[in-house]
Amino acid sequence: MLMNYVFYDFETTGTSTRYDQFHQLGAILTNRDFKELERFEIRCRLAPHIIPGPKALEITRVSPAMLTDPSLDSYYSAVKKLHQKFTEWGPATFIGYNSISFDEEFMRQSFYQNLLPPFITNTKGSNRADALTMVKAVRSICPSIMKYPTSDKGAPVLKLDQLAPINGFSHANAHDAIADVEATIFITKLIRDRAPDLFNKMILLGEKKYVQTITNRQMFVLVNYYRGSVSKKVVCPITTNPNNPSEVILFDLTFDPNKFKDQSVDDITKTFKKPKRPYQRIKVNQQPLLFTLDELPDDFDLPSFDHSQYEEKCQLIETLEQLKQNSGEALKTRSPKSEGFIELEDRVYEGFPSNFDKNLMQSFHAADWKDKLDIATQFEDKRYLGLANRILYEHNPKLLPDRVREEGKAWVKRRHTSPSDLWRTVEQGIKELDQIDKSTDLGKAIVEFFMKY
Repeated sequence: MLMNYVFYDFETTGTSTRYDQFHQLGAILTNRDFKELERFEIRCRLAPHIIPGPKALEITRVSPAMLTDPSLDSYYSAVKKLHQKFTEWGPATFIGYNSISFDEEFMRQSFYQNLLPPFITNTKGSNRADALTMVKAVRSICPSIMKYPTSDKGAPVLKLDQLAPINGFSHANAHDAIADVEATIFITKLIRDRAPDLFNKMILLGEKKYVQTITNRQMFVLVNYYRGSVSKKVVCPITTNPNNPSEVILFDLTFDPNKFKDQSVDDITKTFKKPKRPYQRIKVNQQPLLFTLDELPDDFDLPSFDHSQYEEKCQLIETLEQLKQNSGEALKTRSPKSEGFIELEDRVYEGFPSNFDKNLMQSFHAADWKDKLDIATQFEDKRYLGLANRILYEHNPKLLPDRVREEGKAWVKRRHTSPSDLWRTVEQGIKELDQIDKSTDLGKAIVEFFMKY
């Protein structure tokens, strides 16, 4: 079935996908020919525990008054409307610009923190793709199909607000959510029109199952694009992460496996930190740039490629059981399970809710505010009780028992005042005021906002 596309963009209070929040969401539903079918936009108020970043407000041209406007939806209400709309639009291919590592994580956190199913873009037949990853693929494989702005050092710049205009899109309102969505559609359509085979390949690479058909092969090509530099490696799979089957470790076949076959877990962990290393780590659910040998153009240079020699190396690696085991253990140490995390935001991947809790979440959303607390106390997973209490404190703290209300006050105060590397405090926000232009009306409003705390 040919699915529609959902292009979307979040504007946020900062760059922490777990400890900031979105304040604007823009989304456009299109068909496969990029014809607009519907659009959706929503703004919401600042949640009580969130301290916005001054620079983020300046970039998005959002004043504190816009974040505290009582006529806007609350964070909880906005997230519910967003979830409903994206559910209505699915199944679809969800596309943003730098979305897999940023917007997508914001979306998952928003849904999780508000007791909604977080994995809407890769379940129930939907899949996802990242337009920035598509641009990186274009730059690596067929760079001539678009123009690129350059930095002061002459390196290509792939930022949407610069890339779209140089290719013919008027992007005067950059960092407005809907405007950024329109720019993303423009760039994506340009790639589809000028490099249709690569575009179709990139859509496929957004599907985990398809990527796994490549990683199950003996030999394939991994392309990486980082800060203007393209690396091309012929690789073969070693093993997956026992803690995360979506994470795969690959071996760069320019290296000799015999030199690494006896490495311990600690040796492999140390080797990962070296700039020149045989091990490459990918996530099959994050649109990695993987290609079979016959998919690349004839002029795509693969350094030192020797097919028969590489086949021999692949066959050898297949027999190195100790290397497979130790590599898997090394991956585990690089990405430990979330067990032991204290903050609820860090526990989004700790496990799925039981059927009982799923049903209870639906009851919570449907219930009147006066009945929500009683429902919340019944959750089997205490993560959801904590999140429900946050929602209740944000909306109607008077309904809460004295103990729970005081806990809510203490939680908000802690987020505002307790120094942390995780979230932004008032004091940290005041320090960040040096990053903005305080002479503008917006800058003055931001300073005034922080001085009120």
